[in-house]
Amino acid sequence: MKLFLFFVSAFVMPMFGGQIAQAETVKVGVALRFAPEKNSFAGSLYEGIELAAKEFNEKSDTKVELIKYAHKEGHDSLSAASRKILNDKTRFVLGAEMSDDAFVLAEDFQGKDTLLMTATASNPLLTAGRPNVFRTCFTDDQVADLFAKYVASLKGAKVIGVLHNTANAYSDYVTSLFLETLEKLKPGKFEIHEFRYATEDPKFDSAVAQFKKAGATTVVAFTLLEALKNFETLAQKAGYDPQFVGSDGWGPTENLMKAIPGFDGIRNEYWNESSKSAAVTKFKAAFQKSYGRAPNGWNAAAYDSAQILFESIAKAKNHSDVNEVGNLIREGNFQNVVTASSIKFSRNNSPKKPLYLYGIKSNKAQFLKAVE
Repeated sequence: MKLFLFFVSAFVMPMFGGQIAQAETVKVGVALRFAPEKNSFAGSLYEGIELAAKEFNEKSDTKVELIKYAHKEGHDSLSAASRKILNDKTRFVLGAEMSDDAFVLAEDFQGKDTLLMTATASNPLLTAGRPNVFRTCFTDDQVADLFAKYVASLKGAKVIGVLHNTANAYSDYVTSLFLETLEKLKPGKFEIHEFRYATEDPKFDSAVAQFKKAGATTVVAFTLLEALKNFETLAQKAGYDPQFVGSDGWGPTENLMKAIPGFDGIRNEYWNESSKSAAVTKFKAAFQKSYGRAPNGWNAAAYDSAQILFESIAKAKNHSDVNEVGNLIREGNFQNVVTASSIKFSRNNSPKKPLYLYGIKSNKAQFLKAVE
């Protein structure tokens, strides 16, 4: 009996005497527009983050706990969310689907011990001079350059319509840079008809009439989906059928095709969903199993953002040290990602990765090519 008791105590004491370290759990905030709003794709982003957290927690000694910080559009709601994050001492945050949202959070976190990782806020000024703000998507200057080259290469195109939302950080920046770049590439080649607006509910009747009368065969629309839908609805009624050019502001492609039947356009996406890479194949299978449907680009972009952050937290000697984790992100070369063959961060905490060009016509989306 004495030998038995000694045998038991030899194994129990390390377990209950504190000699075996408990797995550390790190809080990670998710700041998104969770309440249903126009142009919001928070649900898709959260699914990608949630799947990455599930997979990470299954294989890592370090665990992450996701905490939702819901906010609405507008400075006051975003600042309330950032105050809650800071009060909770949540040091790592994923989210801010819009550049406008990300700017507010980044400014509130400036000088604080908090790191922000965004999957979709593409304005390059967001990360400039902010060592603890990262993005995993392309930047708006890449988008502007890509589409300026695309439009410049169009044969027979002489007249171009441009929808320019000056009140939205994403739309204003990428549209302005697109026009500037196009003029440098092909000075004086195109007759540009620019419709500028700064309201949430623009009246596009005059724009449709102007573009149609001018014979604009291409409409450049770096807008959000709701504005694009409003314009195209009026255009269809007017018998005006241009090809549209745009980017991630349109939201998931499947949502776009549902919202605007018969849409004809060229856009860039976050990933090549037809890729046969092992990482993409595994991700698609895991997502299908978890959510019962195929993933979209927003799921993929958020999944990569979360994976990179979680992996860097786990590698850090101090899992709560924001600066150490930030340095590991900057120095890392992340391989098991689905939006590129690998992701390595370069200037201004932005990745060097391709853009994926898709054509949409007759309610079908077709991958065209990847461009650097």
